Amino acid sequence: MQATDPDTSTPPPSEPPVAQVSKSRALSIIWLVPIATLIVAIVLLVSYLRNNGTEVTLHMPSADGVEINKTPIKILNVEVGKVIDVRLNDAGDGVLLTAKINGNMQHQLRSDSLFWIVKPEFDQRGIRGLGTLVSGAYIGFKPGNAAEIKNEFIISDDPPSADLGEGLHLKLSSTRAKMLPNGAPVFYEDLQVGQITQSTFDTKNQHVHYDIFIQKSHQDLVGDHVKFWIKSGVNIQTNSQGIQIDAAPIGSILSGAIAFTQPLSTGKGASVKDGHTFTLHSNISDVMEPASPRAFYLVAFFDQSMRGVSAGATVEYKGLPIGVIEKTPFFHNNDQLNLLENRYIPVQLRIEPSAIEMGANPIETKQWQQKFDQAIRQGLYATIISNNIVTGNMSIELTDELSADPSLKPQDRYAGLSVIPTRAVGLNATVKNLNRLLVKFNHLPLEQTVGQLNQNLAELQKTLGSVNQLLNNPNTQSIPKELNQTLKQLRGTLEGVSPDSPAYRDVQNTLQSLDRTLQKSNPLLKKLGEKPNSFIFDSKSADPIPKGQP
Repeated sequence: MQATDPDTSTPPPSEPPVAQVSKSRALSIIWLVPIATLIVAIVLLVSYLRNNGTEVTLHMPSADGVEINKTPIKILNVEVGKVIDVRLNDAGDGVLLTAKINGNMQHQLRSDSLFWIVKPEFDQRGIRGLGTLVSGAYIGFKPGNAAEIKNEFIISDDPPSADLGEGLHLKLSSTRAKMLPNGAPVFYEDLQVGQITQSTFDTKNQHVHYDIFIQKSHQDLVGDHVKFWIKSGVNIQTNSQGIQIDAAPIGSILSGAIAFTQPLSTGKGASVKDGHTFTLHSNISDVMEPASPRAFYLVAFFDQSMRGVSAGATVEYKGLPIGVIEKTPFFHNNDQLNLLENRYIPVQLRIEPSAIEMGANPIETKQWQQKFDQAIRQGLYATIISNNIVTGNMSIELTDELSADPSLKPQDRYAGLSVIPTRAVGLNATVKNLNRLLVKFNHLPLEQTVGQLNQNLAELQKTLGSVNQLLNNPNTQSIPKELNQTLKQLRGTLEGVSPDSPAYRDVQNTLQSLDRTLQKSNPLLKKLGEKPNSFIFDSKSADPIPKGQP
């Protein structure tokens, strides 16, 4: 074997090629899977959070009526959430409620949102939440409009005031008035025109302050002269005339109310703006005003019951207040001693000209007196009308409507004052006329009339007995048979002289011959009538002339 040279027999090894690495510009398809998974997870998370809702914390003094997973949260009676947890707060003087609000309502949770508890309650404000007796208590929710988002609120015992709209906002202040709840009504006399929006008590000066709202349609009733007072549920006063009851409208008997009126002497006064402050009086007696210098008086006599008619009651002209009852009864010169003989009660009426003028240019009192005297002569009269069907309070109305009831005016003037006639109208007139009818009915001679009627009935019974005897007589019963026979004979006789019978034709011929004979004898009868001696003397010779003896 020959040895080989390694240098010539095997070539030297070559270097391996270098790999070229380049970055791909396109996203690999493998990354689409985790990206899609992430997107689905985000969607599911958002959907879960939206459907699961938002938790809010609510503070309450106690958990009375609240149950976990049962007490709902409602907006306009539509459930938008539910209480999910109840626990004591850290101080131990209240409870914390955790509620979950539906996700689609979480944008309504603003800093001015309101929550309140709704459950059956009966207090001085009245009866509330009767609908929850069956369904159970719930939490009311009013969404807010503020920009700030909030998740913690305090639950109130009172619902928020309704949106009041446009109107007049006033302030009232009193040192003796009692506290009335928010939402209590405000009346113009007996017409509700607004409500209390806020009531506070100042502990420093012992004053009660109210913020009230007057509806726009009624704000013209308010002026700087109007008087406000507390219209309590039932105000009972006793005096020498008996018991007087001043009751608030039925809807505010439990809660009380605020009322105001326009003074008769000055009217409502000038208009006021928002924020004007008035004094609030404790009762209506505090706002009773004395007579103005221009007031004048009339006297009315009534012969009906005066129950419910008291001093201070309104005097109206066709519903418009123009005065008050000044005094009842109004006796002059011991006239009350003749009460049983006269049978009427005088009442003094005060008329305020300014109440009639209502801001117009005033005229003198004497002119108003003359106008009223003229109206009385033309038919103006006074009548008693019901002012409150519940309490029985009455007022006086002046009217000129026609009435069938006679007027009462015993004299033209009384105690130096003009007298206005009176009439009973409406229910009073009906009762009065009914009493008159009953009096007339009682004066009817009913016993005598009934006695005569009984005698007439007895005689009638005797007559009927005689008629029955006559009808039962055999001779009387045979009369119809004889009468039938007579009628048959008469019918036969009449048939014999009918136009077709021979006898009728003979009579007719005889009458015609007699008629011709009478026509021929007419000239002879006429001649005899003119010259009766024509049968003895010749009608052509001259009448003989008698001659006398020589």
